[in-house]
Amino acid sequence: MEDVIWTNIDTLNLLINEIGIDEIPQLLTNLFIHQKTESEKSKHAITYRQKLQEYIPELKDSILEKITDIYAQIMTKIEKQIEQAYQEEIAASLAAMKQAQQISISGEEKMFTTNEDVQIAISLVKNTRSELQPLREKLRVGI
Repeated sequence: MEDVIWTNIDTLNLLINEIGIDEIPQLLTNLFIHQKTESEKSKHAITYRQKLQEYIPELKDSILEKITDIYAQIMTKIEKQIEQAYQEEIAASLAAMKQAQQISISGEEKMFTTNEDVQIAISLVKNTRSELQPLREKLRVGI
């Protein structure tokens, strides 16, 4: 088997023989239209890519802003929960102090233990506040 050299003229002759010379202009027109369409698609893809690259920094900023907002909302909720815990501790301490006052009215002997209970209640409030304060500070510093 011998290698045959195929040229562009051979290709043109094949096209003329297969589809006829009358169809060549239509074939070339379709070819040019296809190339133009593909070229425009490529240009549009480049344009979209460029626009996307232009908007990426803005998109990143927007995402960071949303994340910051979400963390701020979380911090606000946690602060409210901490404040509620403070209020509950204070209410419990006040109830204990009122009970202690009622007991102290009943007699001098009970007064000594009532004072101790009041001191314990005050100590509990102080301890709770001091334990929750670093958490509150961490939350504020974290954002």
